[in-house]
Amino acid sequence: MLKFIDTNIFVYSFLNQGKEKQDFSTQLINDSINKNELVISGLILQELVYILSKNSIEKNIIYEYYDKLQVFSNNITNNKILKDANLLALKLNYFQHINDCIHIKFAETYCDKIITYDNDFEKFRKHTKLEIEILK
Repeated sequence: MLKFIDTNIFVYSFLNQGKEKQDFSTQLINDSINKNELVISGLILQELVYILSKNSIEKNIIYEYYDKLQVFSNNITNNKILKDANLLALKLNYFQHINDCIHIKFAETYCDKIITYDNDFEKFRKHTKLEIEILK
């Protein structure tokens, strides 16, 4: 099963914001890589670079992490995905979280499941066939 892992899981894995979440997130990422199930978008990579930069992580470390993860990125975020994401945002009045809509539509196109710590993804359950796992 191909899994789309949300940015926050990579953040918890990289930045120590609680040992339990860090260990779990790291294990989830490693298991997905080892099982050849990991799929991420270019948007995930860009959000991660931004967040790590905001947390004053050294630029060479950010680039090394980006470089290691980019092989799991399907960078084909095409116009159809973006249009569908905007239609979903319109339907849900959710333009302030357009990136979440893009994540959903990208994951629908390439994956079976999306995994996140973000409770906001609960809003999408009625609007997708995608399996959504919200971690606690």
